[in-house]
Amino acid sequence: MEKQSGASNLTAIAILNAFADPHLLADTLISRAEADDRADQTVWLPSLGTIQTALAENNRHIRRLGRKSITLPHGGGMLAYAGEIPRAREFWAEFSERIENLNAYDETRRIDRVMLEAILQSMNVPQLSILGVLNDYNGQQDIFEYGGAVTAETQNYGRCLFAGSGAEFLLDLVLTADAFWSGVNHRPLGQTITEELAESISSRSLFLESAFPPNSQNSPLAHSFGGFVEWYKIERDGVKPHRERVEIHLTSGQRSRIGRVYLVGMVRNQNAPTLGSDIVVVSLTPAVADIEVHQVDGLNLWLINQLKGEGTIIQPSLPFYDRPEEEQAIDRFSGPISYESLCRTFGEDAEFHRVRLVTATGSRIAAEGMVSVGTGDPLAWLGQTDGMAEIVLNHAVASTAIQRLLGSE
Repeated sequence: MEKQSGASNLTAIAILNAFADPHLLADTLISRAEADDRADQTVWLPSLGTIQTALAENNRHIRRLGRKSITLPHGGGMLAYAGEIPRAREFWAEFSERIENLNAYDETRRIDRVMLEAILQSMNVPQLSILGVLNDYNGQQDIFEYGGAVTAETQNYGRCLFAGSGAEFLLDLVLTADAFWSGVNHRPLGQTITEELAESISSRSLFLESAFPPNSQNSPLAHSFGGFVEWYKIERDGVKPHRERVEIHLTSGQRSRIGRVYLVGMVRNQNAPTLGSDIVVVSLTPAVADIEVHQVDGLNLWLINQLKGEGTIIQPSLPFYDRPEEEQAIDRFSGPISYESLCRTFGEDAEFHRVRLVTATGSRIAAEGMVSVGTGDPLAWLGQTDGMAEIVLNHAVASTAIQRLLGSE
């Protein structure tokens, strides 16, 4: 493991398996130094609901959630930044102007290392760290790093790079996963081992944030990152976003319970289509937390009903940063969400082909991802009874969840 010099910027970004199967991760927590001067000093987080904005451990407050990834034009790859928003704004303004100038005479040119280094050297922004994967027209990928990063060589994920205040936290998650997969003979089904890790980090960060107080060292918030961790696979011809998923948090013990159910998806950003999509994260709380398994055609189906939902739309953090606060509030929705709104976002009777189960038994946390590939049956469905949202999980998910709650491997 090698730690390079650079500021400990307040964020967590990473590139996994940089030279074989690159996946880029970034958290979405936007924080600001010093006290919150707004009248309503609260913020809604998917993991905790409405909380006070103050992060007492480091004299900062949470401003909002926002994507810190930047999709490069013409399939050119992706960047992510760690650091203060004002410094990122400076970079974004200069970067956007260079792109516009390029497009004026060559609408297909991709961004390369030379341009990025020229911009950053001219600006002198040591408070900013950037990680990225750049695609050229010859099918080659260039790993870009600015501002210092932690690097680690792993057995299953090749070289990984981390930056920001949460770099060591993410590194620990990667090393734990690397040790696990090195000790077993099987591999994830329906996805690469790096894709499984990327989604696992997103899922586990959400769970740890909900399970521990914000000032606990086990919570990402104590390391000034969190909210939600976005992840993307960087193909040689462009960016592959994370797919819609259902995530279920379970507690095993004398009485097994359902904690939270999350729906995660992406919708097209209508205000800034060139920047990609907005992330939608919905937290669903069941009115009855008991496990209900039903027999249908001889198979166990798991029904989670009477779900009360709250959700948020996480938009790019840079384009609207300098707009008036009242305009920003219109775009950055968070709050209660109805079944009808869920249908507009995910589709009526929406089907999900990815499910993650996170089971807590005492101090032990077991996480598992399931993927239905190709034309396979969906793993979960969105439905409703009397206007209340419900999730139906197929027999494979139901059986796996019951095994985990019983302590079976």
